[in-house]
Amino acid sequence: MSDSDETATEVFHVRLEAAVARKARSIESESLPLLKSEFQRLHTSFRNFLSVIQQKGLVSGDPYKHAKKISEVSIPENMPIYDSDSNEDVGIRLSEYESQLDFLTSYYEFSLEFLSLKRIKLLADLAKFVNWASLSVT
Repeated sequence: MSDSDETATEVFHVRLEAAVARKARSIESESLPLLKSEFQRLHTSFRNFLSVIQQKGLVSGDPYKHAKKISEVSIPENMPIYDSDSNEDVGIRLSEYESQLDFLTSYYEFSLEFLSLKRIKLLADLAKFVNWASLSVT
């Protein structure tokens, strides 16, 4: 490799490092706060929705909601529910989802260092947990 090739490679690396650092700062200062804000909005909307359907008696509340400790985001169970236990099971799952959103918006760290690809996938799956398009009046 000639001196000019090495210099061009060094210049490329310096520029690449600077561009990556600029993008990281942009993500930290703009994208991650926006993501957290959107999850806070989802949490508020979902909490209101859950309150209304509980008041109407469509689902039961989770009596053990405050006994569960959350240390990492997880997706609530999504297995089929049988008709005999549907009101109670749906209420428990929705309560677990609300608890996950509460943990996410209150305690979760929205930073590049913390958010691995696995955690980003969990956040995406959590955001898609409720299929709003298939929700009906009944």
